[in-house]
Amino acid sequence: MFRSLHSRLLLTYIVVILVCLALVGLGLLLFVRTSPLWTYAASLRLEAAARATIPPLLRAGPADLPAPERLRALLAQAAEDQQVRILLLDEAGMVRFDSGGAWEGKRLEETARAPAAQGHSRGTFIAPTGGRWAFVGQMVYAPDGDRQTILFVSPQSPVLMLAWFAENLLPPLVEAGLVALALSALLAWLVA
Repeated sequence: MFRSLHSRLLLTYIVVILVCLALVGLGLLLFVRTSPLWTYAASLRLEAAARATIPPLLRAGPADLPAPERLRALLAQAAEDQQVRILLLDEAGMVRFDSGGAWEGKRLEETARAPAAQGHSRGTFIAPTGGRWAFVGQMVYAPDGDRQTILFVSPQSPVLMLAWFAENLLPPLVEAGLVALALSALLAWLVA
């Protein structure tokens, strides 16, 4: 099978293409792992969930949040609808409501220190149970005047990073590989 020059050239071109694509793919994967790009993608999804959830809560005005029980029910429903985890923090960073039910009573200091512009904040924090999470927050005022923060959170896991890589960077790599394969077949045919 590999006795003709044509087949040996084609095999050599394919091996070179696969090695190059593997090196580029690994380099991009390492870049994505250390880059805030995929965190930014998670933040965009969380911001979309916040934009869909916060305005109905503040219909009467920013100082007129619903009663605490009603607010918790609305946040739980919004978390289910938007498929995100929603937390309600008090001024000290203590979790007063968690749509996941696991962090109530825990303190999230990193979110309280995150820079806020016009009541909006975003960043990452280490969860009480471990693991890094991305968050988008909106400051609101409780009926008693206390400042609260509604956080929309999403875990940062290697699986999510791989999914982002597969969705955004893998298709161009596959296309480049197919173009290179076609060119290598043409070159092998021309040279042989």
